[in-house]
Amino acid sequence: MTSSTPSRPSGRPPRRPSPRQAAMRRRRRSRIVAGGAVAAVVAIVVVLVAVKVLSGSGTPATADTFPTGPAPTQVVSAVTTMPVSQQAAAAKATKTVAPTPINGPPLTADGRPEVLYIGAEFCPFCAAERWALVSALSHFGTWSGLEITHSSSTDVYPNTPTLSFAHATFTSNYLTFRSVEETTNQKCQVGTAGCAGNGYGKLQDPTAAEQQLLDTYDQQGSIPFIDFGGRAVLIGSSYDPQTLAGQNPATVAERLGQPTTADAQQIGAAAATITATLCRLTGGQPASVCAAVR
Repeated sequence: MTSSTPSRPSGRPPRRPSPRQAAMRRRRRSRIVAGGAVAAVVAIVVVLVAVKVLSGSGTPATADTFPTGPAPTQVVSAVTTMPVSQQAAAAKATKTVAPTPINGPPLTADGRPEVLYIGAEFCPFCAAERWALVSALSHFGTWSGLEITHSSSTDVYPNTPTLSFAHATFTSNYLTFRSVEETTNQKCQVGTAGCAGNGYGKLQDPTAAEQQLLDTYDQQGSIPFIDFGGRAVLIGSSYDPQTLAGQNPATVAERLGQPTTADAQQIGAAAATITATLCRLTGGQPASVCAAVR
């Protein structure tokens, strides 16, 4: 004998609900369905809010969230007009890595101390350091041809927003600046024409003399490498590139004008230590700048 659904007793027809009872049942079903729909909507909203809170208020920057090419005027203005007094204040409140003194042969060009930068566009540490270097050098001269870009999208600290020196020039009565951006931020097939050994497109090459400086003071081949007139070197970035995570050049520029932001504090403090190093090369000139970072 198999089990089955129990049947009603034979001979007794099923009871039919009255019209009033049927109407009440229909209303109850409508309320249940409506309540379920409202609960579902509420649940979706809660999930979306939770995701928003957990992921932060902004959308992380990716390689396609900002263009490359000539740096917008507002970006150049923000980084080149950051007051030295603001940078000096940041240096008192924030710890960054300062250039290391060396006692090498003087590095000069055109009768003036030379600042030599060797880096690459894929490098996130170079990306972070360029902001501070541009800002510090701006106290001594004028930039032109700066471009915006980002570090590699596949390296650590991916898509760190930055400026590029690839087509930039710096004019000053106190210093000369020489930059070498060795590779782009675009991956390529090693062994093919125009592809460097690290898998990024070739861009610029150091001279034999510049490579010798790199080999002498930076035997690990780390970048960025910055030689300040043969009197100090900086290897790596002055501050953590994570400071710039999820941003683009426009947001970095905006935050430089807000002294209490992490961007302004870190970049400002790094710029102040670089400025102090440059002042030792120029004999304390310009006086108004160098007095502020003593």
